[in-house]
Amino acid sequence: MRTALPAGPRAILGVAMSGLLGLACAAAPASPAAAAVRPVSAVLAAPASQDWPTYLQNVARTSATTDATLSTAGAPNLAVSWTYQAGGPIATSASIVGTTAYVGAWDGYEYAINTTSGALIWKTNTGITTDPGCNPSTIGVTSAAAVVNGVVYVGGGGPDFYALDASTGAVLWSVYTGDNSQAGAHYNWSSPLIVGNYAYIGIASNCDNPLVQGQLLQVAISGPQQGQIVNTYNFVPNGQVGGGVWTTPTYDSATNTIFVSTGTLNDHTQTQSQAIVALNASNLAYESSWQLPFSASISDSDWSTTPTLTTDTAP
Repeated sequence: MRTALPAGPRAILGVAMSGLLGLACAAAPASPAAAAVRPVSAVLAAPASQDWPTYLQNVARTSATTDATLSTAGAPNLAVSWTYQAGGPIATSASIVGTTAYVGAWDGYEYAINTTSGALIWKTNTGITTDPGCNPSTIGVTSAAAVVNGVVYVGGGGPDFYALDASTGAVLWSVYTGDNSQAGAHYNWSSPLIVGNYAYIGIASNCDNPLVQGQLLQVAISGPQQGQIVNTYNFVPNGQVGGGVWTTPTYDSATNTIFVSTGTLNDHTQTQSQAIVALNASNLAYESSWQLPFSASISDSDWSTTPTLTTDTAP
């Protein structure tokens, strides 16, 4: 079962600065994802730094940076440079491109914040989900944005997935991902994977009350099918529920394979619930899967972590 973060005071996005180089770390309190990092200009010009444009930095989800401005030696000198108060709790990591941080909040807005000054650049309402059967009953944006080629791709707080103009926040297009009413129970937990001409979006239930059919959607982000679902992979058969994707798809460019972790085993015959599933990125064809053995399961053994790719040194 996916447990939502508790509602609380209005969240604050903060930036810390270290010495003359102005080393900065954008932090999202109560975030399920790794903090984003980005240098801030100070008295001296900072060396070139690395963006953090998507959840866990890259499509392999390595959560690693080669940013030369970051070092363990500078960590003790970190201090708050600025804070920005969003209109609700922040339950998503910040994505950083250039001098802009993109972060969603549970007021339903996606925010663009200047990382040098902490000033608001824009905010766009993507809706909220209200379900009296869940706790908390009202939540907004939990999906971490992927910022690619001037477009912010993010799961909204309501029933839609959005493509926003990175400079203005204007809605370029959106796609419906599922009924987010109490009866429909869909919610955009998953952060998107952007590869080539497609966005890959995981589907799961709000709080397992009720469950939904776990899916992965392949959505065209350009061309004549822009904003349309071109392929759907079901992790459990039609007519069943379970196999929800709370997490973020991971991409292996060497094999053109997408790896997805799933949860919510709802029937002992389901082989792709509580599993790691490999799919062909071109058409979402099934390649392979590994399911958590029943002997190792507990009452709620959902995969709530995203697959991370590493390179084995073995021949």
